[in-house]
Amino acid sequence: MREYDLIIIGAGPAGYVAAIRAGQLNLKTAIVEKEKLGGMCLNWGCIPSKTLMESAKLFNRVLNSKEYGIDGTDDCNITFNWKKAITRKNRIVARLVKGVEYLVKKNRVEIIPGEAKIIDNGLISVDNLEYHTKNILIATGSRPETDSLQHLDA
Repeated sequence: MREYDLIIIGAGPAGYVAAIRAGQLNLKTAIVEKEKLGGMCLNWGCIPSKTLMESAKLFNRVLNSKEYGIDGTDDCNITFNWKKAITRKNRIVARLVKGVEYLVKKNRVEIIPGEAKIIDNGLISVDNLEYHTKNILIATGSRPETDSLQHLDA
């Protein structure tokens, strides 16, 4: 059985920052993540949506550039290419995820992919492997509850 000072469940902003700090403090640390390092904000929320919005804003500025004294754009048949915007977004997200992974590994934190289950005090199971730890930090974020809203009329 592997032994740790700290196991963190969840690799979003709270989890990976805590893991990095624990590593800096020389704690034997592992972080468990069932999806992707960086969590919701980095992979599916804030960063991707803001990246796509920035592409849309630039497109809008080009379309309205005549207001800024730029002539000729109305004759250029400018179009928005969603495929390229999505590719750019994916590239930015991947680069940031790699940055998080680099920082976590640089600080000697083990990344354990999978879904953690707390079995007992100081005992965690991930994909049928058991890990013993002195401390557990639950940093799983939250998910909205939508089932209870199904009966409401829009």
